[in-house]
Amino acid sequence: MDSKKVGLAGLVAIVFTSMVGSGVYNIPQNMAAEASAGASLIAWIITGVGMLFLALTFKLLSDKRPDITSGIYGYAREDLGDYVGFNAAWGYWVSGAVGNVAFAILLNDALGFFYPVLKEHGWETIVLCLGMIWFFSFIVMFGVEFATKLSSYSTIIIMIALSVILGCLIYAFDWNTFVDSFFGEKYNLPSVGKQIKSTMMVTLWCFIGIEGAVVISDRAQKKSDVGRATMIGLVGALFIYSAICLLSFGIMTQPELSKAVSPSAGSVLKVAVGNWGNEFVNIAVILSLLVSWLAWTVLVAEVPYAASKDGLLPKFFDRENRRKAPVSSLVITAILMTIVMGLVFTASDVYLAAVNIASVMIIPPYVLSSLYLWDGTEKHKLTYKDHKRRIKGLIIGIGGTFYGVWLLYSAGISYLLMSAIFYFIGIPFYYRAKREHLKSGVHIFNNKERVLAILIIIATIVAVSMMLDGKLTT
Repeated sequence: MDSKKVGLAGLVAIVFTSMVGSGVYNIPQNMAAEASAGASLIAWIITGVGMLFLALTFKLLSDKRPDITSGIYGYAREDLGDYVGFNAAWGYWVSGAVGNVAFAILLNDALGFFYPVLKEHGWETIVLCLGMIWFFSFIVMFGVEFATKLSSYSTIIIMIALSVILGCLIYAFDWNTFVDSFFGEKYNLPSVGKQIKSTMMVTLWCFIGIEGAVVISDRAQKKSDVGRATMIGLVGALFIYSAICLLSFGIMTQPELSKAVSPSAGSVLKVAVGNWGNEFVNIAVILSLLVSWLAWTVLVAEVPYAASKDGLLPKFFDRENRRKAPVSSLVITAILMTIVMGLVFTASDVYLAAVNIASVMIIPPYVLSSLYLWDGTEKHKLTYKDHKRRIKGLIIGIGGTFYGVWLLYSAGISYLLMSAIFYFIGIPFYYRAKREHLKSGVHIFNNKERVLAILIIIATIVAVSMMLDGKLTT
């Protein structure tokens, strides 16, 4: 067995820490911003079922097609061609980069508990965030396997911190507070349906990273561990997120939670057990973010590196150092995050703007993976031992696809149009990559791909026009 490959523990650590890093400590306020306890409960059920479909999709596909490594874009490419596969890789890369910016912002806010000047989001915040972005990039340059081992050991610290937080929440939980105005009757909230819809980008953000083992499957010791790690990570993350969110509604009311200061779990524990609880959460946020950020630095650099090796991105993305770390991809990703940091700082809620952009960019790769399972099963491109298992695979593919479509609807037109701008920026990179790998005279786009590119360009023109008119903002 290759000791330089990643084992099951490392894969689980990547999946778990990439999901449970920043969102869990801010989930009480993020969910309560426009939703009641009852709506949040329903939202978690919907998200749990939807994410189960996605997790099973990645598990099935990793079992059926272990030859497709970095499958988050490989499945889309296999099913719908190079340009769609490129957009899946590009969207995932941008989502990860923006997500790391969200990590930077929450880390800043946690440190702001001890150094209040950081809460003002001035130049000190920019210096801190950019410094951390480049620091983690240099850490991963020591090797992906080194980074995953470090993540594995650090996961233990996260689990201890989360166990303490859960224990405090259970201790202080009050049933009467939880059920009072269960669906927000007292608080002039919108309909339950609109409340649920308002939480979907937040709950999606919580589980971005579910595909982590698939993304680095090429570095796994055993391909069979990829699916197992995905399911273990999902179950653990779903329990922790839903428990911390719902228990918080039994300690503070929806209006109180909606105004809680970031990281909002600290505000809840302050009410539950006193000031030490708030201090403990802020320390836990700092430790957890460092671990999760490390995991996501690995993932976000791995996709463009693999896509470049597959001919979907220019060759300069696939350069490695002597430790086999994707050094060019890491540097370019850090530059992208530096640019995104400047963009999201214009938003009224910097953290939530980064979360929403990251979430909407990740949806197409998820939908395309589920579509591949659906299409491959229906057309017998994927083989099953018997008819019963084939039907199960078909149900999982359809369920994952419809969940993804529901997420696109929940995102709203504003963020969908903003995502078009990012996809538009990718077109020149795809053009250059194909020029490097295709013979002269061969068309870069086929007819269907040309239509898709034109639609992206039109959506981008509309988005930019609306932004200039002040009708489209984060």
